[in-house]
Amino acid sequence: MADESGPVPPPVTGAPAELDGRALDRPLIELIDRPPVACSPHTPLREALETMRRERVGSIVVVDPQQRPVGIFTLGDVLRRVTLPQIPLDEPICAVMSAKVFTAPAHKPAFEAALLMARESLRHVPLVERERLVGVVSESRLFALWRRSVGSIRAALVEARDVEAVVLAAAGLRHMPARLLAAGLTADAVTRLLTSLNDLTVERLLELTGAAQALRETNGSWLALGSQGRREQTLATDQDNAILFDDEADPARRRETLRPLARAVNEALDRCGFPLCRGNIMASNPAWCLSLSEWRARFAAWIDLPDQQALLNASIFFDFRPLSGPHPLVDALRTWLAAHASDNSRFLMLMALNAQQNQAPLGVLRDFTLLRGGEYPHTVDLKTNGVQLFVEAARIYALACGATATHTVERLEAAAQARSMSPQETAARCDAFRTVQRLRLRHQTAQLARGEAMHNYVDPYRLNAIDRKVLKEALHQGRSLQDRLARDFSLGGTHVRA
Repeated sequence: MADESGPVPPPVTGAPAELDGRALDRPLIELIDRPPVACSPHTPLREALETMRRERVGSIVVVDPQQRPVGIFTLGDVLRRVTLPQIPLDEPICAVMSAKVFTAPAHKPAFEAALLMARESLRHVPLVERERLVGVVSESRLFALWRRSVGSIRAALVEARDVEAVVLAAAGLRHMPARLLAAGLTADAVTRLLTSLNDLTVERLLELTGAAQALRETNGSWLALGSQGRREQTLATDQDNAILFDDEADPARRRETLRPLARAVNEALDRCGFPLCRGNIMASNPAWCLSLSEWRARFAAWIDLPDQQALLNASIFFDFRPLSGPHPLVDALRTWLAAHASDNSRFLMLMALNAQQNQAPLGVLRDFTLLRGGEYPHTVDLKTNGVQLFVEAARIYALACGATATHTVERLEAAAQARSMSPQETAARCDAFRTVQRLRLRHQTAQLARGEAMHNYVDPYRLNAIDRKVLKEALHQGRSLQDRLARDFSLGGTHVRA
């Protein structure tokens, strides 16, 4: 779709009072206050413009006979697509519309449309149900200060002309979660928004370093792994990434071209606040810069002949996601992997057994079990012993049922449908996961405000009574999920070694 961005006001300081986070959790369908304004592809441009004037709308959606969106035309398109090219007004609107339409399901929460607007610089998003147009949501309808908060960071990233400008723009990302949490957004909304802007940071660096052009020439894709691949990034995160390219040339020569560029991106991301991965799981590592056939062979080896390292790799690489939208090679790899993994019961059992090694930090009486030594004694690790309980189980269930989703909540919902889990049970686990994520974000934003190094270790007895109780119940749900995992994969009391 054509870029609809206009002049962006400077960022504001403090919590954006007009940004109603609770409204952003409402289904998009609830924001619709009028029928959508639409027309057919053959409608004369003059008639479409007159309809927009009469209805006082900034866009008109072009639909096929089944009411499916096939294009959109906005007031921003008038100058670029009609006035300057001097297009006659009796031309059909299909000649000047934007044929690339970004839609959102009407039942999804409003922040899904906000994510889309932030990523694609849109001001109008058509809403669909069963592919049929049911409404249009505008930027102003969602929230007034969007462009002065998240939108301003996005604009700075898009307009960055060198790496230094990206580094400067990325600094604004650090303070965004606190503002969004203060405005009432859920942890799920905040982590998705943060990940979306982190994606944009990577994409801009790929362009500025020349890596994007090299990837296009090899039909390649930059893969986000780990929490970025799952769209679940918080503030305390390093970088995990890889590269996939096609099989049309010698892979060794492709790596010679791509690795130096990937290294430049990895180093630039380090300057943007995403530390280099201590395990070297980065696109500049030749082990993770592979062709499609090489990636299939690598995944097949982990699945068919699993050892402890294979299980560890699986916990990171199976969460891969392409940046810059869908990619045919990535889709092909994901489809192949879903089928191959779901057919290997021994691998799935070993994955489940490995997940059991990480237990919820709760004692016999459901009191907290605290770390006794290390850098952060008398704490619980909200990442490893908190969110990972849900992440690991959800990944295994997704592999088992052939689901292609990477987000933990979406994986849990897919597992519930495949294994006939009760809706109440699934909702409780999803809420528990979100609860731990919210506590992580609050902990990290408080550390950032105090100028401290951010981490995931929390003393539960320093939380207020409500948060302490909520955390305990969330961890209990994690333990319950692990128990269900053990039953579903017939682990019982046995110990299986890879």
